[in-house]
Amino acid sequence: MKSIVKFSVIAVIAIAATFSSCGKYSDGPKISLKSKTARICREWVDANCSSSCDVTELKKDGSIVVNGTAWSGAKWAFSSDKKNLEMTYTFGSVSTTSSSEITRLTSKDLWLKDSGGTVTKNKAK
Repeated sequence: MKSIVKFSVIAVIAIAATFSSCGKYSDGPKISLKSKTARICREWVDANCSSSCDVTELKKDGSIVVNGTAWSGAKWAFSSDKKNLEMTYTFGSVSTTSSSEITRLTSKDLWLKDSGGTVTKNKAK
């Protein structure tokens, strides 16, 4: 009987420690059964936009589609630690990369903080 109680206490402590650990993104989620790629690869719109909003789709192959048109020379990728979303745009021989910190990534929300500290909240379409 004492061993069952001991085991139960250890199990409760282990579960509590698992769920109280920090997630990768400051605004969550703490835990997800879907991979980061599976959560981010979808169509996104600005959550504050009310009409005629641009729809940006991040595809699994790294390409970007805006309003149904594939952007030639545009690619997205996670940073090596998967804390940032990096977008690379190539026009001719000039390539520009922008990086935004991901603060929330769920199947329905993608919140990005730019270098100036402005947070853009996007929702899945």
